[in-house]
Amino acid sequence: MNKKMTILFPSDYFNKKAVDEDLKNEYDAVMATGMYDVILFSYDDWFNNDTIILDHRPETMTRAIYRGWMMTPEKYEQFEYRLYDQKIDLITNHWEYEKMHAFPNIYNKVIEDTPRIITFPKGTKVDIEVIKSSFNRFKLKDYVKSVKGESFPQCFSSDITQDELDDYLKVFYQFRGDLFTGGICIKEFVDLKKYDGKTNEYRAFYVRGQVISLCRNSLQGNYTPEPPEELIYKYAHLNNPFYTIDFAEKEDGSWIIIETGDGQVSGLSEGQDYEAFYRALYHAMTRDLEWRWCLVGNIVDEHEYGEDKEIRHGTKSFTRGTKVYIAPVQWGDGFERIVVLGKPRRRLGLIEIIIPQKRVENYRLKKIHDPRVLERMNKSDHSWWENTDADRECIEGMLTWLNEDDKEESL
Repeated sequence: MNKKMTILFPSDYFNKKAVDEDLKNEYDAVMATGMYDVILFSYDDWFNNDTIILDHRPETMTRAIYRGWMMTPEKYEQFEYRLYDQKIDLITNHWEYEKMHAFPNIYNKVIEDTPRIITFPKGTKVDIEVIKSSFNRFKLKDYVKSVKGESFPQCFSSDITQDELDDYLKVFYQFRGDLFTGGICIKEFVDLKKYDGKTNEYRAFYVRGQVISLCRNSLQGNYTPEPPEELIYKYAHLNNPFYTIDFAEKEDGSWIIIETGDGQVSGLSEGQDYEAFYRALYHAMTRDLEWRWCLVGNIVDEHEYGEDKEIRHGTKSFTRGTKVYIAPVQWGDGFERIVVLGKPRRRLGLIEIIIPQKRVENYRLKKIHDPRVLERMNKSDHSWWENTDADRECIEGMLTWLNEDDKEESL
């Protein structure tokens, strides 16, 4: 396949034509692969002025991977929409970003292999009595991160008072600043195994159901054991295109999940082969699938059009009853507009267009093997379903309300 991917990097604070200095090694690795186009956006203008300034703008709609600094989910949502106006469609939408970025959102999916948590949404009291009823020792985080440093404890005992906890919370809020996300997450503290004084942590990057990278993530030596493969691959299908999971070895030799993250804002490990990582990322992102799950429907027989409520059959592009293949949610309009593939009126082949969702009925789940349809999906500038259990489950969930809407409209 001779199709390049696009990487979006933040520019240097002082020079909009150069990549951020802290990401220079990644940028050089990306360029060395020859597999990517690179677009730079002004770090200063976006994070300080809410303005998107690009070093160049694509001529056509382009799928892109962001590699850069964390944003709050609210900031990322703005980022997604502003870039779309510039013909850049991020591979991870803001729902997917928030699900992996804010740990309580994914907690129930990984609950079997992670310490227990208690959450206090923003604006609610962090009650020490509630915490004491569950944990003897605990960590204090927001929905994304803890704070690190000698001045802030990494572990709290349940004998702490409410006033003492409140004082620490004030310090915590100052540390996290504008990046404070969601609320307070109280996490059960567990003892981790150490080798020469360093914990044994690994970060796995997942892309489209594949593990493309597993690297040491706590500066430990080369001799430390890795997480069990069964545990690593257990979480390869969390219905997100690009994400990370951090694993750590406990004192007793068992393994737990300590953190999840969006792959776009998760850092690579020290000593990792950056070029190999970006080659693996490219191949995982661009591989052609032998089959895909898909949401399928038919164009409605008739509908009202215009102020005079003229009755029309089918749509401008499709005759009534035409089978159409429907892409996942692409933007935040409540699925009112949808991307579809279908055979058009008086033309051969397939077309991919955007139509109102209410022009389709009879929704169902299908396994797609037709090579013509798969080829169009593989070459699309929009995201399409893949062949994972998570995609199937997502479509089944959508069918519940899509077909219910059909029933209500027919009454």
